[in-house]
Amino acid sequence: MAMAWTKLKTSIVAGAVILLVAAGITALALKVMPYYRGKAQEKVVWSTIGHLVDNVTQSKDLWRTNFESIQSVSNVVFIRPTQLAAQVNDGFLQNVNTRVWLGVAMPMNGLFGHAYDIRRNHIANPELLPSGKYDFVVTGPDHRMEALQAALKNKFGLTAMRVMRQTNVLLLTVANTNAPGLHPKPDHGDKRARFFSTGTSNDDGHIKYCNRDMDFIVKLLERHLNTPVFDQTKLRGQYHIVLDDDETDLDTINQSLLNQLGLQLKPDTQMMEMLQLLKVK
Repeated sequence: MAMAWTKLKTSIVAGAVILLVAAGITALALKVMPYYRGKAQEKVVWSTIGHLVDNVTQSKDLWRTNFESIQSVSNVVFIRPTQLAAQVNDGFLQNVNTRVWLGVAMPMNGLFGHAYDIRRNHIANPELLPSGKYDFVVTGPDHRMEALQAALKNKFGLTAMRVMRQTNVLLLTVANTNAPGLHPKPDHGDKRARFFSTGTSNDDGHIKYCNRDMDFIVKLLERHLNTPVFDQTKLRGQYHIVLDDDETDLDTINQSLLNQLGLQLKPDTQMMEMLQLLKVK
């Protein structure tokens, strides 16, 4: 009788071990399956985006471009080192009903700018940002900023908070009200460039931006000079401006602004809201 009971207990233990192993395999499968499903989904999304970017940068019928194939994959955030820099440099694309954000070959301060709704050069400690350029996509009608913030935290270990800082800035003012560039002739420019908010390359290596308001020009100047710029011109029209793509010298840019638009930049210091990056512990 004792021998039979011992065999029974052994069988029960062995069965329990088998059940535990089976349960472990099932749990692992439940983790692995979504992982590979997510990777497959991400691959499909990037492939679709590649075709979309090709269509935008090559097609003449640009305004028929749609996001339906990307929108079908809802509520996802994907970030990767750029693979689209050959087609677009530092571009952003958003469809008409704001369900999709797409950034192409964008530096990391651009991603944080979109995630926290702040201009990219208003970051107090940009030295914490990873180098290089990235492609990103966020799908879904709501909470895109929060979703991108969470993705940046998980992928790069960085979050952020808003702080007030005394900061070196540049004030954009009108120096010559008779400058010909303040009364531009209509110029539709290149639809491909407008679609991604980038400029059109001229044969001389300069970049031309057509029909842009002062808000765009301020952001453009901030990118070139890596300094916050405040618009004090009170200009409300749309203007054309040509800049060397990699020009970063204040005096050179100031001379170009004066010649083209009668504008100038003046150094100043101001208390302003900045984004303070924080490493996740």
